[in-house]
Amino acid sequence: MIKVNFKEFNELNVTDENGKGIISFKKSKALPTRERYLVINANDERIGSIEKIRYNFGLVNLPEIDIKINNDKIKIKKDMQELKEFYEITGSEFSIDGKWREQFNISKNKKVLATVNVQNEEMGPTYLVDVIDKSNEEQVICILFALSWIM
Repeated sequence: MIKVNFKEFNELNVTDENGKGIISFKKSKALPTRERYLVINANDERIGSIEKIRYNFGLVNLPEIDIKINNDKIKIKKDMQELKEFYEITGSEFSIDGKWREQFNISKNKKVLATVNVQNEEMGPTYLVDVIDKSNEEQVICILFALSWIM
């Protein structure tokens, strides 16, 4: 079980329940309309990036997050239809099933990779993650990072 709280930061290290490093995020330079983090594995190797692109519809912020990690490209986008906000995840056959603000599963090709429980706190949501498929653990953590950033 991994417990993670993504709040505003320049660098974040994610560890397992034993304190062993899994992945870290380091803020990187980007264009003025974007924010970017490099994704670093436990061996201190760069394995990807996460970039937030700002879009606005009137006064409504509709960001898009692009995740590139371990040959997977995932896009999470906040959009509006009939004045209602919704979220869309595309790329590499990843999907999210359930209520994003309470409890949900992250799946790939309809196979559940992780179960996530959300605890809402003053500093933002804390995710309690049970990763079932360790081969996709880095992707799962990156998706959670993107969700905390987009909501």
